[in-house]
Amino acid sequence: AAVLYLDLCNYTELSSKMEVMQLAMLVHSVFSRFDSAVQTRQLFKMDTIGDAYVCACWVDGESEREVCQRMVALASDMIDIVEQAGLDFHVPLACRIGIAMGSCLAGTVGLLQPRYQLMGEAVEEAHRLESTARQQGINISDEVGRVLR
Repeated sequence: AAVLYLDLCNYTELSSKMEVMQLAMLVHSVFSRFDSAVQTRQLFKMDTIGDAYVCACWVDGESEREVCQRMVALASDMIDIVEQAGLDFHVPLACRIGIAMGSCLAGTVGLLQPRYQLMGEAVEEAHRLESTARQQGINISDEVGRVLR
């Protein structure tokens, strides 16, 4: 699968400066716009974890390039969405994004309020790449870069 992991920057700082309802409206607005972009790009939203957003797309050898192109296009859309939301809410908002491709397993986890989750090397690598990206930046794995060349 190709996996995109996004984290909003300065979320803790924003949460200490904004009223709770305003912060909830900001996150809802941003994530709703992300949801629309994910659908437009025909990808799959996996999860939101606090201020993080994860999506994926399963690939086979024939679709690797096309899926990676859609993921990078989505990442660009997301950066624009975050920038616009910052302007709309008058707050300094930015994000970091990591995109990786590799093996994953998806399925329902737990019995009480079970959740469909994605786990595996691509998720971990996308998360690592996100954590080292600059604000409003996108880091891609070597494998994604190879496919896009």
